Amino acid sequence: MPKETYNFNLEVLTPVHVGMGKEKDYLPGLDYGLYGGYFEIYNQSKLLNSLSTPQLNAVAAHLVNGDMNTFSKYLNNNNLITNEVIDYTWPSQFMPGNNESIKRCYQNGLGKWIIPGSSIKGVLRSAIATALFKKNGSQVLLNEKELLGNIESDLLKFLQVSDCTIEGKPGIFPVKIFSGDKNIDRKYGAWKNNRIGGHNTEFNKQDFVTYYEMLPDAKSSDDNKTTFGQFRINWGANIKIENFLSTNNRNFHVVFNNESIQWLIEVLKSHTNSFIDKEIAFFQKYSNDRLNNIFFQELEEIKSANQNSKDTFVMRIGANVGWHSITGDWKWNDYSKAIELNRQNRVQFKTRKILFDKYDDKSPIRFTLPGFVKITLQT
Repeated sequence: MPKETYNFNLEVLTPVHVGMGKEKDYLPGLDYGLYGGYFEIYNQSKLLNSLSTPQLNAVAAHLVNGDMNTFSKYLNNNNLITNEVIDYTWPSQFMPGNNESIKRCYQNGLGKWIIPGSSIKGVLRSAIATALFKKNGSQVLLNEKELLGNIESDLLKFLQVSDCTIEGKPGIFPVKIFSGDKNIDRKYGAWKNNRIGGHNTEFNKQDFVTYYEMLPDAKSSDDNKTTFGQFRINWGANIKIENFLSTNNRNFHVVFNNESIQWLIEVLKSHTNSFIDKEIAFFQKYSNDRLNNIFFQELEEIKSANQNSKDTFVMRIGANVGWHSITGDWKWNDYSKAIELNRQNRVQFKTRKILFDKYDDKSPIRFTLPGFVKITLQT
């Protein structure tokens, strides 16, 4: 089949983080500061270029010693943090401790925030695997290579995804681990408040919180503006690859036999609907007072966004979305059952990372699952 190119718009529904590796984390004093309820994210290139030779020598001495507090004081005492070196500011009612780093969101070599095409393709891969798994019968324990092929005959060679260019800048958000663990309490899910053990049904906004740079949604920004982006999908390949895949992959014609991009959209719709239903059931079973009607209402709103147009689907992407969202979702029809079946050996599939956000008029704190985006085909 000839290669066809499809363009898509992306809209962030809940804040999204695609990481860059621990070595890229923002460090306090060096990469960011906290002032008057605001995060200030520094542009290191602009900062260093603005310094005189004596200032560079002083900064280098502080960095060699690894004393970030002294380094930060030196910058501020000498008024070296100017508007020109601040990349962006972000208001928050939640702030990290003095020595905590912030997980940085993905930027390309030009310093532009993007969602890598590989991250999008990973979600598409899981959705296609789900569809093929269900077609073969969900009781059959198939692995991913049986469904999609090995490295030589992989179906995804017929599907190429570009990076998603992003409009706007990110923000900083706190994230906490929630655990569906009946050993803690026979009724409620619990929050992780300490590195070792430390689960508690009471939410603590300070202990064991990780801060992430994320692409914001409309609910989290002061101006009610969400993050938008664009990317493309190439559907098809040259005749040589097509002939090889059609011969060496038994599922090739299931996916690409006169199927259009509309088939993929429907597959993603089904995949996300099933995922949200299972998540709702999980949080209803392992309930917590903090995850109230507003939390469930937002999940229902996301599900509605997934169904409102034949050219639109919702998917979950990036860090903090969980193992289920990436590779394991197609193996389980019930997440709660997955926990119980594995409890005798090792408790798995039980945790979720939940973002908590600024105060609003409806709830003291907004709790939400990060990573949901709405994708719309350009027609």
